[in-house]
Amino acid sequence: MYMFFICLILTMEAAVTADVLLNSHWEQDLPQDITGNLKQLTEFVASNFVMCESIGLLITSTQGLCILFGLVLKALGQHPHYDSDEEFASENVPLLRDADGRQSDAWSIKINDKVKR
Repeated sequence: MYMFFICLILTMEAAVTADVLLNSHWEQDLPQDITGNLKQLTEFVASNFVMCESIGLLITSTQGLCILFGLVLKALGQHPHYDSDEEFASENVPLLRDADGRQSDAWSIKINDKVKR
């Protein structure tokens, strides 16, 4: 589910970027700006275009490199000495059920203590 949302967000970002880059009249797609902030923003971007272009390229390349790095790490697999939190011995967590499906004695003792209160 997490990867679905990440792919959805990246797809939406790519669509908006493509619309701005390919559609020369993209400002007409926006609603009317009563405050005038959009005009100030476009003037700032126009006056500092090189800086904004560099920042946009840096953000896009960072996202691409993170995705590529994640794919490489996923392809390499787990480290042979990887210690996951999901792998545990039943004696370390006495409140869970035993391997044969019975509840451990420690679990019964804890429940009985809580009921007696």
